[in-house]
Amino acid sequence: MRSARELAAHATSETGLTDFGDPEALETLAVLIDELQRVGLSDFGRQRLEGFLFDKLCVRLRLLDMHRRHSDLAAQQISAPIFIVGLPRVGSTLLHHLFAIDHQNRVPLRWEMMQPFPPPETTTYTTDPRIALEDQALAPLAQNSPEAFAMHPMGAAFPEECMHILTGHFMSSVFMALTGCRNFDEKMRTWDLSGAYEFHRRYLQLLQWKCPGAPWVLKTPMHTGHLSAITNVYPDARFIWLHRDPAEVISSWCQLTIGMQQRHVETVDLAGAAADKVDEWHWHVTAGQQARDAWPSQDRILDVGFTDFIADPVATMNQIYGWSARTLSDDLAASMQDYVDHPPYQRGGYAKDPSRFGLDAAAVNERFAQYRIRYSDLLDT
Repeated sequence: MRSARELAAHATSETGLTDFGDPEALETLAVLIDELQRVGLSDFGRQRLEGFLFDKLCVRLRLLDMHRRHSDLAAQQISAPIFIVGLPRVGSTLLHHLFAIDHQNRVPLRWEMMQPFPPPETTTYTTDPRIALEDQALAPLAQNSPEAFAMHPMGAAFPEECMHILTGHFMSSVFMALTGCRNFDEKMRTWDLSGAYEFHRRYLQLLQWKCPGAPWVLKTPMHTGHLSAITNVYPDARFIWLHRDPAEVISSWCQLTIGMQQRHVETVDLAGAAADKVDEWHWHVTAGQQARDAWPSQDRILDVGFTDFIADPVATMNQIYGWSARTLSDDLAASMQDYVDHPPYQRGGYAKDPSRFGLDAAAVNERFAQYRIRYSDLLDT
């Protein structure tokens, strides 16, 4: 794999641009590449990740150039965004999709995050040719990883996790999910991600510049461990924390991500990879709890149990709208219920047995004992 310096030079040659902004980004990229080299990437993994990182460098250069050339872009306000947080595999994808049914909400779609130039426009938002291009780009992934597509539905016009935005600052859980690069993930836990979320804010400004909407509704589980960085950049941010039994969550997350690791890395130790994921998400929920406990008020966060949400998603949406001082109309509620009853994708099963990955459910629950006690009324216990 080429070095950060070589990839940056290639991106400069490709775009004709030279300013990467905050030097932290390229410094982080250098650390990331060093750690990726250590995990033993497969030929496929090396080729895919090098292309991925190059693409993110080009996007970064173009985004910062747009901000320099357009003062009205930098003046865009991102007001009271809502972040969906919590462990992975807790129903956040369905929740995100339901928010997208209300077109007053601004929910990032996959095509605009992956191909943001030129910035999306309201008049062509549902007909932009990049939608078809992104679906074409997804086709090989759907063919090679059908289980992943069943567990996490992906489509160009579907809402998607904004961890893909954070990859432009090279601080994202994407890399842990694809390669299991534990050392990099552990380093990231010690960093202040405010710079990454500042890049995230600039990205949202671009996306809403010619296609406005409010509030932004954003989601990715990695937000959970970085609530302080988020509120540094978005002081009026609000949060919905979804809760589910950790043993079930870890089993499902292992099933989704270890398959991806096996394509990107030559050798994967199943038990070791699963143990790493227990550590990863224990850190996130612990850091998230500590951050929220430091807030003077808990009014900015709503806790929602997975079981209650799945039992009646529309009732939960009504609760959420009330919490955010909005009203869920009867027409919207009916549209959301129709979506629940007739989703535009097929969902697959997932593993609920941690032993499949060398984990003991009792040991996992013991590791998350503090979390399970604190949210016992919201968990399947």
